[in-house]
Amino acid sequence: MKKLLCGKNCLVAVLLSVTVFLTCSVSAQTGYLYSEKTYKTVMQACQAYMDYMYKRDDSSQNTLSGVKIKHTGRAVALSRQWYGVVVTKTDSFEDGEKRSETFPVTDNLIEVVNLESMPAIIPPTQPILTDRKGKEMGKFERGRQLIITDPAILLYGGNVIQLAPDKTTTITGTMDDVEVVALRGRTSDGKALNGITLSGEVNDGGVNILRSPRWGELKKEYGKKVGKNEWVYDWESISNKFWEEINEPWLEAAVLLGDPIRLESNPAKDRAIFVTDAKGEFVLSNGKKVPSIFGREVAYITSKGYKIQADGTAIKKELCRTILKNI
Repeated sequence: MKKLLCGKNCLVAVLLSVTVFLTCSVSAQTGYLYSEKTYKTVMQACQAYMDYMYKRDDSSQNTLSGVKIKHTGRAVALSRQWYGVVVTKTDSFEDGEKRSETFPVTDNLIEVVNLESMPAIIPPTQPILTDRKGKEMGKFERGRQLIITDPAILLYGGNVIQLAPDKTTTITGTMDDVEVVALRGRTSDGKALNGITLSGEVNDGGVNILRSPRWGELKKEYGKKVGKNEWVYDWESISNKFWEEINEPWLEAAVLLGDPIRLESNPAKDRAIFVTDAKGEFVLSNGKKVPSIFGREVAYITSKGYKIQADGTAIKKELCRTILKNI
């Protein structure tokens, strides 16, 4: 019987790791070389730990192929660090085990009686997202990325949305741009959510996107029919009410949880951050442009200390300084 040290974050590697090679391999995550014995031993120990967690915790209510996996996606950065520093630079797991004593992520002992009897390693998956006609419109890897593959679409910051394994990524932008992401959060028949996007809920490794019928309700409340097929709306009142009742509380919750925030629209474009009418004209109030919902979102997150990056992500200024200091 052989004792192996494997923390809960190891199981992240089971889902996100590279394919096992039968010879000396290079990890796609770390770039380090390591031996076949070390790699197979660690991977199978992690598989054992994941199996153990599933058996122990009935509340997970998941299968290995399920969308929501409770015990995955926790601190993938530490998992990569654990691989890179503790395991992949050593010739044997025993040596790695000694060096891992100072690493908080390696805090569980797992006994593996027969490594050869362990289940096969689960390869990383990249589910193809399709529309009702079966046409590909995206790819999704929980905790890693959501890719918009439609060549006719170009979102601000690019069509690859990076996802955090242990956080819910909150999406903001104009209604049209946010809808691009929202469509990828539905089943191909459009009748149900597929788990990629949720609204106002914790969705680790996935997306938090605002969905509310309140906008349509407010349009009815503040709209007036002036012709056979023409409506005039009080956009300022609609925007104010929606922001106060729905949007601000939703965004505030995301900020308090420390969610990564990704902008899908350009915050430097006036037509994105100010309200326009059906004709594309700016709506004015006392001669001034009225901030759109997206414009208010941008103002809100910047007031909370977020800095918007070129790729559309918004991170705290303190984190920016830390990153620059460590480069």
